Amino acid sequence: MEYANVIYRLGYVHSQRSEPDLAIYCFRECIAIRELHSTPNKDSQIPIADALVDLGNALAEKEEFNEAYVCYKDALDIYNNHLNREDIAIGDCLRRIGNVHESKNEETTAEGYYERALQIYDCNLILKPNEDEIASLNLDKEYTDLASLLLSLATMRDRLFQLDSAVSLYGRALHLYKTLFGADDLRIATILNNLGNITGRSGSFDKALVLFEESLRIRLLVLGRDHEDIAETLFSMGIVFEKRHEYGAAIKAFSDCVRIRGLIYGEESLEMAEVLISLGSAQGNLHNFAGALRSWDQALYIYQRNELSEDHPLVVTVLDNRAIAERFLAETK
Repeated sequence: MEYANVIYRLGYVHSQRSEPDLAIYCFRECIAIRELHSTPNKDSQIPIADALVDLGNALAEKEEFNEAYVCYKDALDIYNNHLNREDIAIGDCLRRIGNVHESKNEETTAEGYYERALQIYDCNLILKPNEDEIASLNLDKEYTDLASLLLSLATMRDRLFQLDSAVSLYGRALHLYKTLFGADDLRIATILNNLGNITGRSGSFDKALVLFEESLRIRLLVLGRDHEDIAETLFSMGIVFEKRHEYGAAIKAFSDCVRIRGLIYGEESLEMAEVLISLGSAQGNLHNFAGALRSWDQALYIYQRNELSEDHPLVVTVLDNRAIAERFLAETK
Protein backbone atom coordinates (compact mmCIF):
# COMPACT_ATOMS: atom_id res chain seq x y z
CA MET A 1 0.00 0.00 0.00
CA GLU A 2 2.95 2.33 0.44
CA TYR A 3 3.42 2.28 -3.34
CA ALA A 4 -0.21 3.41 -3.72
CA ASN A 5 0.46 6.36 -1.41
CA VAL A 6 3.64 7.29 -3.29
CA ILE A 7 1.98 7.19 -6.70
CA TYR A 8 -0.96 9.16 -5.28
CA ARG A 9 1.42 11.92 -4.17
CA LEU A 10 3.07 11.82 -7.58
CA GLY A 11 -0.33 12.24 -9.22
CA TYR A 12 -0.99 15.23 -6.99
CA VAL A 13 2.30 16.82 -8.10
CA HIS A 14 1.39 16.30 -11.76
CA SER A 15 -2.05 17.82 -11.18
CA GLN A 16 -0.50 20.88 -9.53
CA ARG A 17 1.79 21.25 -12.55
CA SER A 18 -1.21 21.06 -14.94
CA GLU A 19 -0.08 17.72 -16.38
CA PRO A 20 -3.48 15.96 -16.42
CA ASP A 21 -2.47 12.93 -18.50
CA LEU A 22 0.26 11.97 -16.07
CA ALA A 23 -1.99 12.75 -13.10
CA ILE A 24 -4.74 10.54 -14.54
CA TYR A 25 -2.31 7.64 -14.95
CA CYS A 26 -1.05 7.96 -11.37
CA PHE A 27 -4.48 8.30 -9.79
CA ARG A 28 -5.83 5.30 -11.72
CA GLU A 29 -2.88 3.21 -10.61
CA CYS A 30 -3.39 4.32 -7.03
CA ILE A 31 -7.11 3.51 -7.09
CA ALA A 32 -6.51 0.09 -8.61
CA ILE A 33 -4.02 -0.82 -5.88
CA ARG A 34 -6.16 0.55 -3.05
CA GLU A 35 -9.23 -1.30 -4.34
CA LEU A 36 -7.24 -4.52 -4.63
CA HIS A 37 -6.26 -4.34 -0.96
CA SER A 38 -9.42 -2.68 0.34
CA THR A 39 -11.73 -3.76 3.14
CA PRO A 40 -15.25 -2.45 3.82
CA ASN A 41 -14.15 -0.23 6.70
CA LYS A 42 -13.91 3.56 6.61
CA ASP A 43 -10.11 3.76 6.84
CA SER A 44 -9.81 1.65 3.70
CA GLN A 45 -12.60 3.24 1.65
CA ILE A 46 -12.08 6.98 2.21
CA PRO A 47 -8.61 7.06 0.58
CA ILE A 48 -10.18 5.45 -2.50
CA ALA A 49 -12.84 8.17 -2.59
CA ASP A 50 -10.19 10.88 -2.20
CA ALA A 51 -8.25 9.49 -5.16
CA LEU A 52 -11.45 9.26 -7.21
CA VAL A 53 -12.09 12.97 -6.61
CA ASP A 54 -8.56 13.84 -7.71
CA LEU A 55 -8.94 11.63 -10.78
CA GLY A 56 -12.21 13.41 -11.58
CA ASN A 57 -10.46 16.77 -11.29
CA ALA A 58 -7.74 15.72 -13.75
CA LEU A 59 -10.35 14.39 -16.19
CA ALA A 60 -12.38 17.61 -15.86
CA GLU A 61 -9.24 19.61 -16.67
CA LYS A 62 -9.17 17.74 -19.99
CA GLU A 63 -12.91 18.42 -20.41
CA GLU A 64 -13.66 14.69 -20.18
CA PHE A 65 -16.72 15.55 -18.14
CA ASN A 66 -18.63 12.27 -18.42
CA GLU A 67 -15.72 10.30 -16.98
CA ALA A 68 -15.16 12.96 -14.32
CA TYR A 69 -18.83 12.71 -13.36
CA VAL A 70 -18.53 8.94 -12.82
CA CYS A 71 -15.51 9.46 -10.56
CA TYR A 72 -17.28 12.10 -8.46
CA LYS A 73 -20.45 10.01 -8.13
CA ASP A 74 -18.46 6.92 -7.07
CA ALA A 75 -16.59 9.03 -4.52
CA LEU A 76 -19.86 10.53 -3.27
CA ASP A 77 -21.32 7.05 -2.73
CA ILE A 78 -18.31 6.11 -0.59
CA TYR A 79 -18.43 9.35 1.40
CA ASN A 80 -22.17 8.95 2.02
CA ASN A 81 -21.61 5.41 3.30
CA HIS A 82 -18.81 6.31 5.71
CA LEU A 83 -19.08 10.00 6.65
CA ASN A 84 -21.57 12.25 8.36
CA ARG A 85 -23.95 13.74 5.77
CA GLU A 86 -22.73 17.22 6.65
CA ASP A 87 -19.04 16.37 6.19
CA ILE A 88 -17.24 18.95 4.08
CA ALA A 89 -15.82 16.24 1.79
CA ILE A 90 -19.40 15.54 0.69
CA GLY A 91 -19.93 19.26 0.08
CA ASP A 92 -16.80 19.40 -2.06
CA CYS A 93 -17.94 16.39 -4.09
CA LEU A 94 -21.39 17.89 -4.64
CA ARG A 95 -19.76 21.16 -5.76
CA ARG A 96 -17.68 19.33 -8.34
CA ILE A 97 -20.67 17.38 -9.64
CA GLY A 98 -22.43 20.72 -9.99
CA ASN A 99 -19.48 22.02 -12.00
CA VAL A 100 -19.82 19.09 -14.42
CA HIS A 101 -23.53 19.74 -14.92
CA GLU A 102 -22.88 23.45 -15.45
CA SER A 103 -20.20 22.68 -18.04
CA LYS A 104 -22.85 20.65 -19.90
CA ASN A 105 -25.34 23.58 -19.67
CA GLU A 106 -27.55 21.63 -17.27
CA GLU A 107 -28.04 24.64 -15.04
CA THR A 108 -31.11 23.51 -13.09
CA THR A 109 -29.38 20.29 -12.05
CA ALA A 110 -26.15 22.14 -11.29
CA GLU A 111 -28.00 24.66 -9.12
CA GLY A 112 -29.42 21.87 -6.97
CA TYR A 113 -25.97 20.43 -6.33
CA TYR A 114 -24.53 23.87 -5.60
CA GLU A 115 -27.28 24.69 -3.11
CA ARG A 116 -26.81 21.44 -1.19
CA ALA A 117 -23.02 21.92 -1.23
CA LEU A 118 -23.39 25.44 0.14
CA GLN A 119 -25.57 24.20 2.99
CA ILE A 120 -22.80 21.78 3.98
CA TYR A 121 -20.04 24.38 3.74
CA ASP A 122 -22.08 26.77 5.86
CA CYS A 123 -22.51 24.06 8.51
CA ASN A 124 -18.74 23.64 8.77
CA LEU A 125 -17.18 27.07 8.18
CA ILE A 126 -17.39 30.53 9.73
CA LEU A 127 -19.61 32.77 7.61
CA LYS A 128 -17.21 35.73 7.25
CA PRO A 129 -13.81 34.71 8.59
CA ASN A 130 -10.84 37.03 8.83
CA GLU A 131 -7.34 36.11 7.68
CA ASP A 132 -6.18 35.04 11.14
CA GLU A 133 -9.16 32.73 11.63
CA ILE A 134 -8.52 30.98 8.31
CA ALA A 135 -4.81 30.58 9.08
CA SER A 136 -5.35 29.34 12.62
CA LEU A 137 -7.83 26.70 11.45
CA ASN A 138 -5.64 25.67 8.49
CA LEU A 139 -8.65 25.85 6.18
CA ASP A 140 -7.25 27.78 3.20
CA LYS A 141 -8.32 25.08 0.74
CA GLU A 142 -11.81 24.74 2.19
CA TYR A 143 -12.43 28.49 2.08
CA THR A 144 -10.99 28.72 -1.44
CA ASP A 145 -13.37 25.96 -2.54
CA LEU A 146 -16.25 27.77 -0.82
CA ALA A 147 -15.37 31.01 -2.61
CA SER A 148 -15.36 29.13 -5.92
CA LEU A 149 -18.76 27.63 -5.11
CA LEU A 150 -20.19 31.03 -4.17
CA LEU A 151 -18.89 32.56 -7.41
CA SER A 152 -20.33 29.71 -9.52
CA LEU A 153 -23.74 29.96 -7.88
CA ALA A 154 -23.73 33.77 -8.02
CA THR A 155 -22.90 33.74 -11.73
CA MET A 156 -25.70 31.27 -12.37
CA ARG A 157 -28.21 33.37 -10.42
CA ASP A 158 -26.98 36.43 -12.33
CA ARG A 159 -27.70 34.72 -15.65
CA LEU A 160 -31.17 33.78 -14.38
CA PHE A 161 -31.81 37.42 -13.32
CA GLN A 162 -32.16 36.40 -9.67
CA LEU A 163 -30.22 39.53 -8.87
CA ASP A 164 -30.74 39.93 -5.11
CA SER A 165 -29.42 36.42 -4.55
CA ALA A 166 -26.58 36.96 -7.03
CA VAL A 167 -25.45 40.17 -5.30
CA SER A 168 -25.47 38.49 -1.88
CA LEU A 169 -23.44 35.53 -3.14
CA TYR A 170 -21.00 37.77 -5.03
CA GLY A 171 -20.51 39.73 -1.80
CA ARG A 172 -19.62 36.63 0.18
CA ALA A 173 -17.22 35.41 -2.53
CA LEU A 174 -15.62 38.87 -2.72
CA HIS A 175 -14.95 38.87 1.03
CA LEU A 176 -13.32 35.43 0.90
CA TYR A 177 -11.14 36.13 -2.13
CA LYS A 178 -9.92 39.41 -0.61
CA THR A 179 -9.19 37.68 2.69
CA LEU A 180 -7.42 34.74 1.06
CA PHE A 181 -5.54 36.39 -1.81
CA GLY A 182 -5.52 40.17 -1.34
CA ALA A 183 -7.20 42.96 -3.29
CA ASP A 184 -5.56 42.32 -6.68
CA ASP A 185 -6.80 38.80 -7.40
CA LEU A 186 -8.35 38.32 -10.85
CA ARG A 187 -11.40 36.62 -9.39
CA ILE A 188 -12.08 39.83 -7.49
CA ALA A 189 -11.97 41.70 -10.80
CA THR A 190 -14.51 39.25 -12.24
CA ILE A 191 -16.86 39.74 -9.30
CA LEU A 192 -16.55 43.53 -9.46
CA ASN A 193 -17.22 43.50 -13.19
CA ASN A 194 -20.32 41.35 -12.71
CA LEU A 195 -21.56 43.54 -9.86
CA GLY A 196 -20.98 46.56 -12.06
CA ASN A 197 -23.22 45.07 -14.75
CA ILE A 198 -25.98 44.36 -12.22
CA THR A 199 -25.68 47.81 -10.69
CA GLY A 200 -25.68 49.47 -14.10
CA ARG A 201 -28.82 47.61 -15.16
CA SER A 202 -30.54 48.92 -12.04
CA GLY A 203 -29.72 52.50 -13.06
CA SER A 204 -27.03 53.19 -10.44
CA PHE A 205 -24.51 54.33 -13.04
CA ASP A 206 -22.13 56.15 -10.67
CA LYS A 207 -21.73 53.08 -8.47
CA ALA A 208 -21.39 50.82 -11.51
CA LEU A 209 -18.58 52.96 -12.87
CA VAL A 210 -16.67 52.75 -9.58
CA LEU A 211 -16.93 48.95 -9.71
CA PHE A 212 -15.80 48.81 -13.34
CA GLU A 213 -12.85 51.12 -12.69
CA GLU A 214 -11.58 48.91 -9.86
CA SER A 215 -12.08 45.79 -11.99
CA LEU A 216 -10.15 47.44 -14.82
CA ARG A 217 -7.33 48.44 -12.46
CA ILE A 218 -6.84 44.83 -11.33
CA ARG A 219 -7.10 43.39 -14.81
CA LEU A 220 -4.60 45.87 -16.25
CA LEU A 221 -2.22 45.13 -13.37
CA VAL A 222 -2.37 41.36 -13.87
CA LEU A 223 -3.17 40.89 -17.56
CA GLY A 224 -1.70 43.89 -19.38
CA ARG A 225 -3.45 46.06 -21.98
CA ASP A 226 -4.42 43.56 -24.68
CA HIS A 227 -6.51 40.89 -22.94
CA GLU A 228 -10.16 40.14 -23.72
CA ASP A 229 -11.09 40.70 -20.07
CA ILE A 230 -9.82 44.28 -20.45
CA ALA A 231 -12.01 44.66 -23.53
CA GLU A 232 -14.99 43.27 -21.61
CA THR A 233 -14.66 45.86 -18.86
CA LEU A 234 -14.05 48.69 -21.33
CA PHE A 235 -17.19 47.72 -23.23
CA SER A 236 -19.23 47.75 -20.02
CA MET A 237 -17.75 51.12 -19.06
CA GLY A 238 -18.64 52.49 -22.48
CA ILE A 239 -22.26 51.48 -21.97
CA VAL A 240 -22.35 53.25 -18.58
CA PHE A 241 -20.68 56.38 -19.95
CA GLU A 242 -23.29 56.52 -22.70
CA LYS A 243 -26.11 56.12 -20.19
CA ARG A 244 -24.59 59.06 -18.27
CA HIS A 245 -24.51 61.06 -21.53
CA GLU A 246 -20.70 61.20 -21.33
CA TYR A 247 -20.35 60.39 -25.01
CA GLY A 248 -16.70 61.37 -25.36
CA ALA A 249 -15.71 58.98 -22.57
CA ALA A 250 -17.93 56.30 -24.13
CA ILE A 251 -16.22 56.73 -27.51
CA LYS A 252 -12.79 56.40 -25.86
CA ALA A 253 -13.81 53.20 -24.02
CA PHE A 254 -15.41 51.65 -27.13
CA SER A 255 -12.45 52.63 -29.31
CA ASP A 256 -10.00 50.97 -26.91
CA CYS A 257 -12.23 47.90 -26.89
CA VAL A 258 -12.25 47.84 -30.71
CA ARG A 259 -8.45 47.88 -30.75
CA ILE A 260 -8.17 44.94 -28.36
CA ARG A 261 -10.85 42.83 -30.01
CA GLY A 262 -9.27 43.47 -33.39
CA LEU A 263 -6.00 42.08 -32.06
CA ILE A 264 -7.63 39.04 -30.46
CA TYR A 265 -10.46 38.09 -32.80
CA GLY A 266 -9.56 39.81 -36.05
CA GLU A 267 -11.02 42.78 -37.89
CA GLU A 268 -13.92 40.77 -39.33
CA SER A 269 -15.12 39.10 -36.14
CA LEU A 270 -18.61 39.36 -34.70
CA GLU A 271 -17.01 40.52 -31.47
CA MET A 272 -15.71 43.55 -33.37
CA ALA A 273 -19.12 44.24 -34.88
CA GLU A 274 -20.74 44.28 -31.43
CA VAL A 275 -18.47 47.09 -30.25
CA LEU A 276 -18.65 49.01 -33.52
CA ILE A 277 -22.44 49.26 -33.19
CA SER A 278 -22.09 50.76 -29.71
CA LEU A 279 -19.29 53.03 -30.89
CA GLY A 280 -21.52 54.28 -33.69
CA SER A 281 -24.32 55.00 -31.22
CA ALA A 282 -22.02 57.09 -29.02
CA GLN A 283 -20.70 58.95 -32.08
CA GLY A 284 -24.25 59.62 -33.25
CA ASN A 285 -25.27 60.93 -29.83
CA LEU A 286 -22.34 63.34 -30.05
CA HIS A 287 -23.71 64.44 -33.47
CA ASN A 288 -20.73 62.89 -35.27
CA PHE A 289 -23.02 61.28 -37.82
CA ALA A 290 -20.28 60.71 -40.38
CA GLY A 291 -18.26 58.78 -37.78
CA ALA A 292 -21.33 56.81 -36.75
CA LEU A 293 -21.97 55.84 -40.36
CA ARG A 294 -18.37 54.65 -40.75
CA SER A 295 -18.66 52.49 -37.63
CA TRP A 296 -21.99 51.01 -38.68
CA ASP A 297 -20.82 50.40 -42.25
CA GLN A 298 -17.85 48.49 -40.86
CA ALA A 299 -20.23 46.44 -38.70
CA LEU A 300 -22.44 45.73 -41.72
CA TYR A 301 -19.40 44.59 -43.70
CA ILE A 302 -18.51 42.19 -40.89
CA TYR A 303 -22.06 40.83 -40.81
CA GLN A 304 -21.93 40.27 -44.56
CA ARG A 305 -18.58 38.49 -44.27
CA ASN A 306 -20.11 36.27 -41.58
CA GLU A 307 -23.12 35.57 -43.82
CA LEU A 308 -25.81 37.21 -41.72
CA SER A 309 -28.88 37.80 -43.87
CA GLU A 310 -30.43 41.22 -44.44
CA ASP A 311 -33.43 40.30 -42.28
CA HIS A 312 -31.24 39.26 -39.35
CA PRO A 313 -32.21 41.39 -36.30
CA LEU A 314 -28.66 42.73 -35.89
CA VAL A 315 -28.48 43.79 -39.53
CA VAL A 316 -31.95 45.35 -39.43
CA THR A 317 -30.99 47.38 -36.34
CA VAL A 318 -27.85 48.74 -37.99
CA LEU A 319 -29.70 49.62 -41.18
CA ASP A 320 -32.35 51.48 -39.18
CA ASN A 321 -29.64 53.39 -37.29
CA ARG A 322 -27.93 54.25 -40.58
CA ALA A 323 -31.15 55.65 -42.02
CA ILE A 324 -31.62 57.93 -39.02
CA ALA A 325 -27.99 59.10 -39.11
CA GLU A 326 -28.17 59.80 -42.84
CA ARG A 327 -31.28 61.90 -42.34
CA PHE A 328 -29.64 63.94 -39.58
CA LEU A 329 -26.47 64.29 -41.65
CA ALA A 330 -28.46 65.58 -44.60
CA GLU A 331 -30.23 68.11 -42.39
CA THR A 332 -26.91 69.54 -41.17
CA LYS A 333 -25.63 70.21 -44.68
